[in-house]
Amino acid sequence: MDATLFFRSWRIWIALLILVGVFGCSAVIIFGTALSDLQRQPTQEALAAVSPLREICGGGSGPAEAKGYIDGAGPHRLIVFRSILADPQDLTAYYNRTEDIPTEWRAPGLSAAELVACVHAERLLVEECTYTLEGGTAAVLRREQWLARIVVHDARSGDVLDEGAVEGSLPRECLDQESFADGLTTQLVTGDQPAADAIVEWLEPHVMR
Repeated sequence: MDATLFFRSWRIWIALLILVGVFGCSAVIIFGTALSDLQRQPTQEALAAVSPLREICGGGSGPAEAKGYIDGAGPHRLIVFRSILADPQDLTAYYNRTEDIPTEWRAPGLSAAELVACVHAERLLVEECTYTLEGGTAAVLRREQWLARIVVHDARSGDVLDEGAVEGSLPRECLDQESFADGLTTQLVTGDQPAADAIVEWLEPHVMR
């Protein structure tokens, strides 16, 4: 075999081996990340087991099977329900977001649940900017900021132990000129919803006290 041809063929094989290695490592990383994310997701059985606690968010008491808050060193295990609607009494809007909090804070079931955190969304008016459209029609641009209202309850009695709020980002400023969709004289701009990490930070002293 010609030495040059032999050398080139080995270079091709080496390049192929490197490519296989790169793809193999990437596949392992992607699979591992996906598996980790999957493990973080609660099972349907786990969600169903703690669903009675959602009644607390609507003003009801907790189930007798719940552990309830016990004074002492934390972490005090909890379940988190979150709603993106402004009506805190609409139970259908609350969904389980316990996966957003650290693993060691999560109550694995009713018998371990000391706290329930109910988090619902609100929008606060920051500013109203008025404009005059063609033809002299008045129009308004509303700048509103999202707020996460948090209420911490005893998981058994449903009693309110504390409440507070976490702010989202501010909406953009009003422009000198704004475009309004045909027929509309009111438009809304908002910032981002409060991040899960900010809610976790607010909850920490209640869980760890």
